[in-house]
Amino acid sequence: MYETILSLISAAIENEKTAYEYIEMYSKTLETQSLKKLLVSITDQEREHENQLTELLEKSIVQEAFADKIINTIHINSFNKIVGLKRNLSPTQVLQLLMKYYEYTESVYKQLSNAALDSEIRLIFLKLSEGELKLKQWVHDRYDLESLSG
Repeated sequence: MYETILSLISAAIENEKTAYEYIEMYSKTLETQSLKKLLVSITDQEREHENQLTELLEKSIVQEAFADKIINTIHINSFNKIVGLKRNLSPTQVLQLLMKYYEYTESVYKQLSNAALDSEIRLIFLKLSEGELKLKQWVHDRYDLESLSG
């Protein structure tokens, strides 16, 4: 468990960074330009999420925006634990793992939004949750396309 909201946000930042580094690395192995383009767009979104969370850490009201007992009920699993990364995955397998990841992170950000006592902090986490939902949909749409063409 996390001692403070700040340590929880730090774990979320680490996940965003790990996610975009993995996606970026994987995209370099692909020959399909349209899939590469999607993954580059996703890494851009993940970097933006990392920046938003980093800015959030700098806000003085963050620590008071959550009740301590609520923080103890929210846990962030590492990116690697969520997706169980393996080597030599097909594009559809990577897309499945990313859908799983975005479903998880969307849920965590939604929990944080619902738990926030401050409306500004609540809105930030709501937007992050919506951003993860959007990424999940992008990945799902591409997964459907890959499945049909494969």
